Amino acid sequence: MPTRPTVMIVAGALLSLGSAVASASGIDDLRGKFGFDWHLEPSATECTEIDDDLMARFKSKEFTCDLEAHTNSASEHPVQVCTSTSGIGEHLIFKTKAECEDERETQAASE
Repeated sequence: MPTRPTVMIVAGALLSLGSAVASASGIDDLRGKFGFDWHLEPSATECTEIDDDLMARFKSKEFTCDLEAHTNSASEHPVQVCTSTSGIGEHLIFKTKAECEDERETQAASE
């Protein structure tokens, strides 16, 4: 099982892949998926559906989103990432709630 530093390295690698950053039009595909902010304690947070409020934040200058699905998450499920431009917060986004929960639980187990 990966350790917390491993999870951080994996998430950092997601950002450094030089993939496409989301445009306002393509970002709408995130609606209805599930994610959590992995900068919070994974055991103290939960996976939530990407709703209109999160979509508005992701579309604002507050976040940049990488819409390319990467499989180097701790759980190896395809993940998309929306990162706060302030550096405080990074949402890992998965196609289903089950995939999101698997990732969150994997990270929580390594805390």
